Amino acid sequence: MEVLNDGLSVKFGGQIDRRSVESTDRGNHDDLHYGAYAMGVLRPGKHFNLTGSMRLDYDENYGLEFTPQLNVSCMLSNLTLRASAGRSIRAADYTERYVSYNLENLTPGRNLGNPFLEAESSWSEEIGLDYRLAKYWQLKATGFLRQSANLIDYVPTNEADIPNNQNLQKGEEYFYATNITDVQTQGVELESWISTPLGQNARLQWSLGYTWLNTTNEEDVISVYISSHARHLFTTNFILEAGNLELALNGLYKERPARQAAAINARLSPSYQLWNLRAGYNLTPQFGLNLQAHNLFAENYQDILGAQMPGRWIMGGVKFKL
Repeated sequence: MEVLNDGLSVKFGGQIDRRSVESTDRGNHDDLHYGAYAMGVLRPGKHFNLTGSMRLDYDENYGLEFTPQLNVSCMLSNLTLRASAGRSIRAADYTERYVSYNLENLTPGRNLGNPFLEAESSWSEEIGLDYRLAKYWQLKATGFLRQSANLIDYVPTNEADIPNNQNLQKGEEYFYATNITDVQTQGVELESWISTPLGQNARLQWSLGYTWLNTTNEEDVISVYISSHARHLFTTNFILEAGNLELALNGLYKERPARQAAAINARLSPSYQLWNLRAGYNLTPQFGLNLQAHNLFAENYQDILGAQMPGRWIMGGVKFKL
């Protein structure tokens, strides 16, 4: 980090990494990646912050890509106004490129990788505000847009239209990883946070959130991820801290289009709700225990068609600070 003055700071960096996979399903593959970036923060006044970044990446999978980002915020007493815009990329992972590639006589309705996928890219813009309504109550609202190109998703495709079809059954359909030309996304996020003390050593926090999401594509392709995401999503969190004890309950309600695939006996319900519970206790400032119950009421659901999610399951942990 190089600090030029009190109102401007700049940071430079680089990255190099190699990814690889060895799999009886996907095969053996590797990719080399290089990246360089620069970040700057400008504070032209007491209430304004301007953050910008530039990144240049080269990957054996997708070639050379440039991704700029810009964020602006303005703080006015209890109100913060913010806006951002930027470009992002995502390369196809090994699953999207090679899943089921080495399986003989693949069963219809299965996902199939596409080694010819291009990296997806998108421009995103958002504008929002944070408002402290009272000492312990904060409201947040954000609207956002995203324009995506070459979005990677699984699309029902006949065997005859798949180039790498050497292991497929003739005339059958598969969910083939595909680049969808243009995808437009609009959304709104609303959130309320209340945090209030309960005596000297206790605090209760409660949040309530709502997200609306609408995604369309010019080709009108019915793909796995686009058709599975929530149109309406409600979330809530309850967190109680009392001395060394912490209890947390979080839940969500998701509403999305129903889907069914008879070939793989899979169904997406039009809605579902999930609840998770966590309890933690600090025996000392450095050592603590926790216990979590996921999917508390054993909801039967799938996030992606054909991928059954687990029922109720319990996880315990130990926390230790040096």
